[in-house]
Amino acid sequence: MVDDEGDIRYIIRQHLERIGHEVVEATTGLEAIEKARALRPDLITLDVMMPDMDGFDVMAVLKEGKGTEGIPVIFLSVVQDEAEGFRLGATDYVTKPIDPDRLLRAIDRVLPREERLNPPRILVVDDDPDIVRILGQVLSQAGCEVAVASDGQAGLTKVYTEAPDLLILDLKMPGMNGYEVIRRIRWTRRLAGLPILVLTASETADKRAQALAMGATEYLTKPFSKEVLLQEITRLIKSVDSHLTVPAGS
Repeated sequence: MVDDEGDIRYIIRQHLERIGHEVVEATTGLEAIEKARALRPDLITLDVMMPDMDGFDVMAVLKEGKGTEGIPVIFLSVVQDEAEGFRLGATDYVTKPIDPDRLLRAIDRVLPREERLNPPRILVVDDDPDIVRILGQVLSQAGCEVAVASDGQAGLTKVYTEAPDLLILDLKMPGMNGYEVIRRIRWTRRLAGLPILVLTASETADKRAQALAMGATEYLTKPFSKEVLLQEITRLIKSVDSHLTVPAGS
């Protein structure tokens, strides 16, 4: 992963390590060339705009080098010059700001994931016992491993200790509400890639906008259908290669 912006490297690393890839970073073009020659990685993600030499020049050096000429390269850049990238032999070209789903699809085409051995782990945080029971039944039938918490503080503790693949979160709870849970999670750098699905009875546009602005990944309202819920969960945890199934008769 080659990029001079630390925040971008951190976000990409979170997504790639979550699906099992080993990530090595480089912050300059020269460092990228040296590490590519030494490590012969399976794939390089390469920024275009860097302080010492741009990504296109790095790509040209790699393609001319013995042992590095065949390494797949995906450009990640604010510079929208896909034609030049593909002319140099890039496998794909993803523009910034980065869409994680788009990036993971590009990487999957080069490095297909093995089928997931463990079920996706989902944490449900809601103070309504009926909702918790229903979600537990739906998700268990779909092949998920489910943990639950009945308030925000307990949910946050389980996020830190149990490392779920997805958090399903109510907003209105006693004590610490869902907004505060989202805020604290997004303040924790190692949790930057955790998908958060807000599932709440609050349907106002302002509350939806607030939750998404604070870092929620998606926002659904109660009541919900099993089909829509499972479709959203499958989409949100693509980064852990989920294989969910909709139970018969749903």
